[in-house]
Amino acid sequence: MNNYFLEYYKKYNISPVKQNLENEYIFFQKREKLYRQLGMPIMLFKGKDILEVGSGSGFNTLAFFLWKGTEGNKIDLVEANPTGIREMRELFKEKNISDERFEIYESSIEEFNNKKYYDIIIAEGFIHAISNAKEIIHKLCTMLKQNGIIVITCMDECSVFVEEMKRLVVNMITKDINNYEEKVSIYTDFFQPQLKKLKGMSRSIEDWVKDDMLNPAFYNNSLLSLEEAVKTFPDNYYILGSSQRIFTDYSWYKDLLYNERENIVKQFKEKQHNFILAGEEETLLPIEKNKELNYILCKIRENAKGYEESKDDSLIREIINSLGSMLNLKVYFSKNLCLFIEETIEILQCLLQNEEIKYSDYKTFYYAVGRTQQYLSMVNSDKKEC
Repeated sequence: MNNYFLEYYKKYNISPVKQNLENEYIFFQKREKLYRQLGMPIMLFKGKDILEVGSGSGFNTLAFFLWKGTEGNKIDLVEANPTGIREMRELFKEKNISDERFEIYESSIEEFNNKKYYDIIIAEGFIHAISNAKEIIHKLCTMLKQNGIIVITCMDECSVFVEEMKRLVVNMITKDINNYEEKVSIYTDFFQPQLKKLKGMSRSIEDWVKDDMLNPAFYNNSLLSLEEAVKTFPDNYYILGSSQRIFTDYSWYKDLLYNERENIVKQFKEKQHNFILAGEEETLLPIEKNKELNYILCKIRENAKGYEESKDDSLIREIINSLGSMLNLKVYFSKNLCLFIEETIEILQCLLQNEEIKYSDYKTFYYAVGRTQQYLSMVNSDKKEC
């Protein structure tokens, strides 16, 4: 089974997930808010057995050390990228984290097996972009204690659309450049003015470029949406929380026959389009219209991936046609989303004709960001048939 993340990281000896720790208070506040949205207040971590899969360079792990305290067993960390492991050890040493508080397993999750059960399992930032995501989720479930919690991340065709279009544009700009470091430099210069204005940006722009704009795992064979993720967990798992919080539950607490998953899936199908553009108010879209939108976005994604591999301009024309089809749904879209689509069409047309472009004139395209990644927390319950 190919792991494009690992292959890419090893090829260039990188671990592009480092976080800005100049203000550690702000960093920990962001992590606390994330887990609060997931229904996991920081007191929940105290003394718990924790497994983190895909720990990268260990920056997010610092929060678990703080919240868990020194009680109980070590935090177990599974990471297969040698560069990530080296940087993780350096970070923990710099932050005076004792070796007695963690155990690093240099292993893929597929090969990891230590016969231990955990209260909390974190698998952040990679499951949505690997082809065997469902098998990994099932394996993690076998390692969880009763009433334990698993946290994973999800993406879908709606949530990656904005990044996908920006990646496509810069890919067209650099289509004749093969040197990796040169591409990193050009991409970084292109995105720096945009991302400097993004509140809460915690990674360096260069790391973001390497991990999102140049990482081949971006175009894995299948994405893992919130809907698919929920359906993948066994029936005895229930939803604790999500980030972004898009689900509501008006059921009576005594109604034990209430079908939570059915309701969650229905809400997702009505709300999925809200992931396309950040900063917009929530709207509901008829399920059939979201289905139509998803069909168009899947076609765009397939052609964008094809262009990245072949540099075939006919695929760009196909994408332009598909973007035009999206505008057939404009009555359901916000003004900003319509502008983003229109500006993207114009930029792609200009690039095809080798016209000079001042990208800052396309302000909606230039500054737009999507709600790219979602988090999901699931609890292993002991529920029985009522």
